[in-house]
Amino acid sequence: MVKLLTKESLAVRREPRGFKPGVKLSEHFRPAQVDGNGRFVMEIVQPEDFGAAWTTRQRYEIDAGRDEEPILYEPLYNTIRDENFGSSVSMNFIGPGGVVFNALLPGGETRFASIGSSSQVVPMVDYTVGLEYSERMFVYNEFWGLEIFERQAGIASNALLNHLHLFPFLDATYGANNQTAASAVGNTLEQKYMHTIEDAIASAQSDTTNRRNGPYYLLVSPTNFPTVRRAVLGNMPGGGVDMTSNLGNDIQGIISYNGWSGEMAGETTVYPGVTAGKAYLISVNGALKMRYALSLIKFLLRNLRGNPDVSRLVAQQEVLWNSVGLYVNPLALAEEITLPVS
Repeated sequence: MVKLLTKESLAVRREPRGFKPGVKLSEHFRPAQVDGNGRFVMEIVQPEDFGAAWTTRQRYEIDAGRDEEPILYEPLYNTIRDENFGSSVSMNFIGPGGVVFNALLPGGETRFASIGSSSQVVPMVDYTVGLEYSERMFVYNEFWGLEIFERQAGIASNALLNHLHLFPFLDATYGANNQTAASAVGNTLEQKYMHTIEDAIASAQSDTTNRRNGPYYLLVSPTNFPTVRRAVLGNMPGGGVDMTSNLGNDIQGIISYNGWSGEMAGETTVYPGVTAGKAYLISVNGALKMRYALSLIKFLLRNLRGNPDVSRLVAQQEVLWNSVGLYVNPLALAEEITLPVS
């Protein structure tokens, strides 16, 4: 079954999670100190369980934002999560040929696979954002402001992760061995797409430098997603069948990615999506992913507060911290496809 990964189909909208009616933030917070800019830092004062309720509500809203901006890249990577990662990680590959079981004949001996040395070192990169709750939110009990504020942090975190993992495929410079031109074979656009993708698979599997065996995912623009979907599944609008497509045997899924944009402090950040008319055939072969597509997650959305005392919750200033490392070789995994236009 071909998986179809789009933001529209995966996004989930959760209802806000506030407090019981009648709760006033101003009754639970007080100014604890003044920072260098003359702003008050607030802390929870009572009751004791309100701090836990605040943290639970905040995490709910951040995670709700992540649900609204779904992760798309995961099928393309071998993801390793370990909070013990250091500031950099050496990519020690398992031998030049991986692991092979050999027959142990009488009088023979077992051959050992070894962890080979590698010059590839992946730095763990820190990505942070500071959340600053305005005093107005507490004075005027503006729960709606909390929801928007915190959800956007979750959205921005997942948007960053998608960008970090997908942009290398979009930004790579592909040579002739990693490129497939649009095919003119076929009577319909769907048929031409089908033959183009078939040509891309043949090219990937015949590359003597970087043989890229299947199965595969296709990374495409939302503009081309409907036609790519019909070409892979062999379906035409209205349920009619216009062709026989066997691409479903090779293509495990299709990812539609249009990038993302966000604004903070008057500055706009844009993560580019797939250019219309282009597609990327990406191998998700287990052995290739293990060697050429590693996502190293130390932690995501760790919450740092100005006061380390867990009995107090400094509510005005907090930092959300992601620590991520990435090793990817697009030329060893992907084929850049130029799609037919008519």
